[in-house]
Amino acid sequence: MTNLQDGAARNAAQVQQRLLLGLPIGVGALLVGVGVIPQWLKLQSDSERLAQLEEIQGRIPLLRAQIAKTAESQDAAERKQQQVLQLIQGSGELVTFLAQLDREASGWELLAIIFHLAIIL
Repeated sequence: MTNLQDGAARNAAQVQQRLLLGLPIGVGALLVGVGVIPQWLKLQSDSERLAQLEEIQGRIPLLRAQIAKTAESQDAAERKQQQVLQLIQGSGELVTFLAQLDREASGWELLAIIFHLAIIL
């Protein structure tokens, strides 16, 4: 054997050794990439969704307080509406109620005119 044949045999042995070592590592990395990356992306997505749900859960007490306040406001408005209806119904007819309001308004206008005349004189 010559020196050239020795070098070629060593190179072939090194290539074979690299392939035997590198090929399983490459296949393993590919399998890990195919199996792990989708799972990691799903985990990331699930973590973001969990954070959103925790934020919404944190707002629940505030929303309940707002609902209670709105319900109280609605109850107060309904009570006022009922009072106005009772006031109108209690006077007999709407026309009578409005006529009474007009008389009272006229009385105030008359007092305002008298007061204005008193200031001028």
